[in-house]
Amino acid sequence: MKKPLIGITTGNQLITEGILCGTVRAGVSCDYIQAVCAVGGIPILLPVITDEQSIVIMLSYIDGLILSGGGDIDPGLYQEEPQLGLGNVSPERDLFEITASKYCIQQGKPVLGICRGIQIINVAFGGTLYQDILQQKNDYCLQHNQTSPKYVATHTVNIEKGSKLHQLIQKNSIRTNSFHHQAIKHIAPGFIVNSFTQDGIIEGLESQTSEFVLGVQWHPEMMALNHPNMLSIFNGLIQACQLHSLSALN
Repeated sequence: MKKPLIGITTGNQLITEGILCGTVRAGVSCDYIQAVCAVGGIPILLPVITDEQSIVIMLSYIDGLILSGGGDIDPGLYQEEPQLGLGNVSPERDLFEITASKYCIQQGKPVLGICRGIQIINVAFGGTLYQDILQQKNDYCLQHNQTSPKYVATHTVNIEKGSKLHQLIQKNSIRTNSFHHQAIKHIAPGFIVNSFTQDGIIEGLESQTSEFVLGVQWHPEMMALNHPNMLSIFNGLIQACQLHSLSALN
């Protein structure tokens, strides 16, 4: 069976120093690339473009999609005004990733959303976000933006039994890293919560109707090479891509 082509969304990054100061580059952490390679996939980096026809053509070549982490999402996309704590937004990236997630899910292609990626999936299908957890969630709150190294697990995530995530990880709870200040507030129709922290923050969602559309709020790609539980998420994506390719042939 051929190795699946896994598209990984990138972000535009402004270079602010050195000989390339002022240029804008498309980029993503190499952790995503290494995690995909570790489970037998072929990573393909997807640049931010805004022409819908070109987006569809580009996505037609991939077998599965990873929506990567990054900056904040424009609250206007879920009918809210910007509130205190909101960071930089990129309307171009929002448009690209919402279009990409809708197209891939419509085509039955497996989709994995990570950090910003889970939020994109939720917003694309009608959900809302906390623009800033500390500003909007006034009760007990864990530290969700750690200062420890990226591969260090810092808080516990409880996993719902019977969920796709539970099938992949085979545990009722795991320790994860955490690098976010936004989070899902109201979950989109057609999706369920598959994991959460002790302070009630949603840490994962998955589709009720698609075979593999799954999002996690933490960064499993940063832990994947040292933690088998994290690598199992990427294994699940690859297996779903292979099953989808087989069904498309029949």
